[in-house]
Amino acid sequence: MMSNVINIRGVSKKFRHGTSTSLKGFLLRDMWRKKKTPTPFWALKDINLSIKKGCTFGIIGQNGSGKSTLLKIIAGILRPDNGEVTVQGNISALIELGAGFHPEFTGRENIYINGMLLGLTKKGIDGKVDEIIEFTGLRDFIDEPIRTYSSGMYSKLGFSVAVNVNPDILLIDEVFAVGDEEFVHKCKGKMDEFKRNGKTIVIVTHDLTTVENWCDEVLWLDKGIARAAGEAGRTIENYRLAIYAKESNLVSSQGPKVVASNTEPPIPIEMTRNKKRYGSGEIMIVKCRMLSSDGVEKNRFEAGEAMSIEMFYHVNKPVSDIIFGISIWKGDGSICCYGTNTYLEGIKIPNAKDSGKVIFLIEETNFIEGVYLLTVSVHSKEGYTYDRHYQYYEFDVTSKVKDTGIYRPKHRWTFSKEAVNALIYRD
Repeated sequence: MMSNVINIRGVSKKFRHGTSTSLKGFLLRDMWRKKKTPTPFWALKDINLSIKKGCTFGIIGQNGSGKSTLLKIIAGILRPDNGEVTVQGNISALIELGAGFHPEFTGRENIYINGMLLGLTKKGIDGKVDEIIEFTGLRDFIDEPIRTYSSGMYSKLGFSVAVNVNPDILLIDEVFAVGDEEFVHKCKGKMDEFKRNGKTIVIVTHDLTTVENWCDEVLWLDKGIARAAGEAGRTIENYRLAIYAKESNLVSSQGPKVVASNTEPPIPIEMTRNKKRYGSGEIMIVKCRMLSSDGVEKNRFEAGEAMSIEMFYHVNKPVSDIIFGISIWKGDGSICCYGTNTYLEGIKIPNAKDSGKVIFLIEETNFIEGVYLLTVSVHSKEGYTYDRHYQYYEFDVTSKVKDTGIYRPKHRWTFSKEAVNALIYRD
């Protein structure tokens, strides 16, 4: 059983509107204002949370929900007004772009400054500095003052130091918001390495695709309150449903969408009255069906049989950021058996301007016998949902073999006449 490395008990944090938390802010702004009573507000309210060793944990929520505040409290940058936080292991945090950097010092000098702030000795940094510089991709600029760096270069330097000091716990806040595609890919490779090595990672991000891809568990914050916490897929779906409900109220006040098309127009999503379907409607999945290898539509498959999932979509408003995804759940909706999308698999979707069809081919339905639910969706990279049919379609898998679990890997049994006595009486 994995032990908890981060324990948060009854944590609350209060700030005051109209005041600064820094001396610079006070001197430049607050002292010149007319005196008025600052309004207190709770950025976090009674947060209780435990994060296990080796867990990749996501914190999601809209702007102002308290995500970054909670991360700073875990890192020890801020102190809670109520409650306590205990952390086991050394922390490396990449929370604010350029935090801990001195603009007049070079990139190389700032590597040493940041490394020491993270607990390394000069000798320890000496042994890692070349590896860090190589990871940044900034060798040609590493001896220039970092006041000449772009925001992307700042991000590269900060992330490179944070991940190469071998922390037990890594805290990151919107780390992929800046930086070129090549470096983001390198960062994700490093994150995968951390996961394989059993490191604990806490991520704050608006990119729900990143959370779905990496996180084991997720906390959803809303105006400082923990709305939900637990298994990533279910928590993210609850968050998306809440966001859609909020957006839907705004849309309905303006009247239903009008769709102009030469084909049969789809029903606007807000008029379906089905809680398992939601989205903004720029692109809509107007039909989804499951087919056998010979093109017959059906919802019962033999284990190991091929299955095609066809999604017919209609474009109400052209968008450039398009991701199609599917996920397969147990019949009771409790466990996601498998999920993927075009972004995770590196498939670029051309700009959608008209209707079309997407096919997802499963060469072998290697599931045990039972009932399954299919989710299909089209959304943006940041998780903004155009149309999602959540656990909307049902299919059965039948099998002559009555095994247990969820997934049946392709396998075989073999036997040999190898002498057993030598194994039994060895040593």
